[in-house]
Amino acid sequence: MSAPSYFPTALYLYFAAAGSIVLVLVALVFWTWLQATRLTAGRLRSALVWLAAGFVALFASQWFACGIGAGPGFLLSTDASMHQPFLATAAAVAGMFCSVLGWAFVLVGLIRVRKVLRGAPSSRASERDERGPRAGLTARR
Repeated sequence: MSAPSYFPTALYLYFAAAGSIVLVLVALVFWTWLQATRLTAGRLRSALVWLAAGFVALFASQWFACGIGAGPGFLLSTDASMHQPFLATAAAVAGMFCSVLGWAFVLVGLIRVRKVLRGAPSSRASERDERGPRAGLTARR
């Protein structure tokens, strides 16, 4: 099933441009994540893995949201015969599931980062002054 010729071209262009920008940003986020992960070890690396899992789930939730208005749901189509409410609902449910899961993973990751930073000797004011702001963090170089 394809969209009719009178489907708003501006909508295609908008979502194509925005989707392309999102893909570039996601690639940059994961490139930066890989660089940061290479420099860490132990519990901090575990926290970064949780954050990455959250980012993947949030990206998937955005992907499913596209299925509401465009294929397979086609609820943005001006042709009512193309509307697929069941498929749009399924995409919405999947998107919300991935969104909740993603935010939960991000929360777990940030809690783990906080625990690492609290447990680091650099979190104490006297040691921070003596050894610098990043002292005590485990890093591989």
